[in-house]
Amino acid sequence: MADYHSKFLGKDDTGAPLEIGVRDGVIVAVGANLDGEGEHDHDFGDALILPGWIDAHVHFNEPGRADWEGLATGSQALATGGGTVFFDMPLNSSPPVVDAASLLEKKALAEKKSWTDFALWGGLIPHSLTSLPEMARAGAVGFKAFLCDSGLTEFPATDRTTLIEAAKVAADLDLPIAVHAEVPVSNQPPPSGTDYHAWCHSRPVTMELAGIELALEACAKSGAAFHIVHVSSPKEWT
Repeated sequence: MADYHSKFLGKDDTGAPLEIGVRDGVIVAVGANLDGEGEHDHDFGDALILPGWIDAHVHFNEPGRADWEGLATGSQALATGGGTVFFDMPLNSSPPVVDAASLLEKKALAEKKSWTDFALWGGLIPHSLTSLPEMARAGAVGFKAFLCDSGLTEFPATDRTTLIEAAKVAADLDLPIAVHAEVPVSNQPPPSGTDYHAWCHSRPVTMELAGIELALEACAKSGAAFHIVHVSSPKEWT
C-alpha cells in the first residue's frame, strides 16, 4: 500500500509491532507489518495514540462577550486537551445566533480565530422559528432551546407550542434540537440566597422532569431527534 501518506509505528497490547496507515489525513489501516512504505514514518514507542474528541457543547461567546471566553482561547484549550472539534452554543454571543446573518457572522470569526474545526448551533427562541431553515442552509448543526429563563433577555425561553412546531421543522431538516430541560413548576421554591445550596434548592428535579416530558412530547409529535444538554438526576432515566 505504497500510497500511504504516513505510517505511525507502535506496539499493541501483546508487545507486537503495530502500525497505523494514514492517507490524506484519514486512517485507512491498522495492523502489524503493513505493506508498503509511507512518505513519513513516526515511531511513538510506548506512547498511546488516541483519537481526537469532539465537544458538542461549548460557550465561546463571540462576538460580543469574548472576555467571558473567546473563540481563540477556548479552542486553544480544547486542542491542548486533545479535542479536535467543538459545537458552539448560540445564546451568549451578542447578538445571539438566531438567524442566518448572526450565524454567518460567528462563523467568519471562528474561521479566523479557532485553533480547531468547529460547528455552530442555531438558537431556537419564539421569534426564530421561521429562521430555522435559513440557519440550516448557513450550516447550523442543530438548534438549541431553553425551556426556562436563560438569564439573557435576548434569548427567551421556548414555550410548548413553539417547541412542537420547531421540532416538526427540525425533523424535515434532519437536524437535532438540544434542550436545556427545565420548566418552571408550581411547587418551585423561590431563591433563598446566593450560594450554591440556595441555587440547588430553587431548581428542584421536578423542573427537569417536566422539561424532559415536554421534549418527549415534542419528539413523539414530530419524529425529531432531541438531545438533553444537562442531566442532573438518575430519575431522568426511569
